[in-house]
Amino acid sequence: MTKIKTRPLTALAIAAATVAPTAALAHPGHGPKITQGLTEGLLHPWTGMDHFAALLLTGAWATVLGGRALRQLPAAMLLAMVAGFVAAPLAGSQIAEALAAFATLSLVAVAALRYRAPLPLAVSACALFGFGHGLAHGLESAGSPAAFATGMVASSAMLMGLGVAGAEWVLRSLGLTRVALPTKG
Repeated sequence: MTKIKTRPLTALAIAAATVAPTAALAHPGHGPKITQGLTEGLLHPWTGMDHFAALLLTGAWATVLGGRALRQLPAAMLLAMVAGFVAAPLAGSQIAEALAAFATLSLVAVAALRYRAPLPLAVSACALFGFGHGLAHGLESAGSPAAFATGMVASSAMLMGLGVAGAEWVLRSLGLTRVALPTKG
């Protein structure tokens, strides 16, 4: 099998790195309107650069890993995002912002380095990243937190799907095959 050469994925990661310094600033100052309902929840992942980059890169990383990672990484991200949203009243905003920034920067790094993590590590990392993003928004949500979270999770799933589709397109256009991780049993 051909080893994956993912220069376009690296280019995407580098592009995301240019917005990464603003990742920690992506949450403060939204104000109550941005976190009060379903519409705002649906829109935020498309307009918050931290979410946009992290979610596309999660889908791309899942594609590079292949196999069960295609389902498990996005699922871990989404479930942990909901858990973070629910746990928000117990946490401080500094922890949430640090996790959200760490998530985006880490996903830039794994995409740029084309890191082929073992599946349990990749799933755990995505869960941590999702928890940080959910925590950050749970802390600042107003109005209808459940509606906002529902919209945010739905759009997040769509963006990860676009990340998967984009990475698949890159692999096909370069005529490369995905090298799947070894599976047990």
